[in-house]
Amino acid sequence: MKKTKYFNKKMYEIEKKIKSAFIILVIFLLGLYIGVAINYLEIQNKEEQINELKTEIDDKSQSIDRLIQEKEDLKTILNNYTIEERKEKWTVNTHK
Repeated sequence: MKKTKYFNKKMYEIEKKIKSAFIILVIFLLGLYIGVAINYLEIQNKEEQINELKTEIDDKSQSIDRLIQEKEDLKTILNNYTIEERKEKWTVNTHK
């Protein structure tokens, strides 16, 4: 007589279903873990992009501030020049 591991067909089928359920559970958990890991990596990548964009915005903001200051300086120089030029013309016209 051959010795078998199973006493009857019902026990064999129950163990087969348990093994199948266990394999499905492992595959599900593995997929879930991979999904969470990928999502975490995407979030990190987005945060790096946001930080780079913040730095770029700050740099551009500083450039704009410098350009505005230069514009104001040039306006002041232009106004002073025209005032001096006006004074010269006035003194020349009054001494004639």
